[in-house]
Amino acid sequence: MTGAIPKGIDPFLADHIKRLKKGFHIGADVDFFVGKHIALGAKYSIFVSKDEMNNIAFYWEDGTTTIGKISERLFVHYVAPNIIVKAGKSTGKVFFIFDGSMGCLIYRNSGTLIQSDYTMKGAAFGMTITPGIDIKVTQNFALSLNVGLTIGTVNTMTMTIDGQTITDEAKENVTRVDLSLGFRLYK
Repeated sequence: MTGAIPKGIDPFLADHIKRLKKGFHIGADVDFFVGKHIALGAKYSIFVSKDEMNNIAFYWEDGTTTIGKISERLFVHYVAPNIIVKAGKSTGKVFFIFDGSMGCLIYRNSGTLIQSDYTMKGAAFGMTITPGIDIKVTQNFALSLNVGLTIGTVNTMTMTIDGQTITDEAKENVTRVDLSLGFRLYK
């Protein structure tokens, strides 16, 4: 994920956020070519990241100290209609693929703060741009290598902690760069 780390936060929290920025994604597209070089379809992906810090001392204004942890598990789903533009000779083995979409980002963060479990949820409009190449291995099967950019910011979050639900206008930048290796079936 590419969002900036807030300035002025404790270094251990900055390290925690840096670790949350790295994760993995899994996705699938279903596309139908409506011409030799244009396909329309649908895209789904999920980005997953997690980090945990244990035995952290939290100091309160009244002078007391609580030992607890900070744990987060991020899930960012993306669902959208998709368009693909394919360039290359129809008899060739290597094709340039440009994939673009605009759709819905669904954010979920399940975690623990000190000793309380919480869930944060939000959704936003997002878009992806994914250029790459397809290398045909057989007539109907190709290996695919892509570099993708998913862009979006969740502006409103709903947080549930200790049975209470709070809605806040905290911004969460979920923009990320993905490296993908996959396969594509051509029919």
